[in-house]
Amino acid sequence: MNKKCKVVMLPTDKKATRVGQIVKGIGNENGYPDTKDKLFYVSRELKVENNIPYIGLEDGKGGFCSMDNTQFIQQHLYILSDDEIKEGDWVYERVMNCIMQIGKDVSLKRCQKSLLVNKIIATTDQSLKLNCYQLLDFITQCSLPKPSNEFIQEFCKKDGIDEVIVEYEEILPFNEKSGYKPKVAPDNTILIYPVEDSCDRKELKFGDWVYVKKGNTQYIGVIVNQGTDNRPRLCFCGVTKSGSNKAIGGEYFDEYEFYKLEL
Repeated sequence: MNKKCKVVMLPTDKKATRVGQIVKGIGNENGYPDTKDKLFYVSRELKVENNIPYIGLEDGKGGFCSMDNTQFIQQHLYILSDDEIKEGDWVYERVMNCIMQIGKDVSLKRCQKSLLVNKIIATTDQSLKLNCYQLLDFITQCSLPKPSNEFIQEFCKKDGIDEVIVEYEEILPFNEKSGYKPKVAPDNTILIYPVEDSCDRKELKFGDWVYVKKGNTQYIGVIVNQGTDNRPRLCFCGVTKSGSNKAIGGEYFDEYEFYKLEL
């Protein structure tokens, strides 16, 4: 199962020091005026020269520079979904443009009645933590999943990305209710695919990965052949229409929109 999710970027008052963080240039006339509102990816960690903190930055377009740590504002990315909100979850409130935790900053009952709140399923802000394990009175907390460094670089290169496709997996019904949750890699990153403009099926070829959708039904798969009538046949590994782990092979999906994925 795959779901289209929103991406929101918010500033933070903390200074960027680590590789993988995002910053936006201030454009100070006494510093770097050409960097105003431009996004950069931190590629070299903080160092101090003549009592001035510097970090290495890239814009994702081939440009590289070293900037005074006071000449930009660190940003955080938040991946938002319409998943069910539970006690302890972190959410984004669109009117106030802020981040809140259910049960601490706002009540679950209030959020369930609001159409202006979305659940945060991943973020670059690793200070947002959830209770991930409890044994008697001992509770272990862990950070929310995060987008990959490759996605962060692409975000800067495109000067922002509003929507992405996030891969979900089925929840094994041992201690939780059955359903789906974002698929998380061993390095705690979620699997993200770009949302592209729908493509011409005639341009697709064997081996191309695509995202297809019709209404709320959507899949990610690979082209297994292109018929003479320009009807691409697809194989979907790891997901079927019923949600099982068997592959779908040789289906045409004529009524679906096709979006080519750059993996």
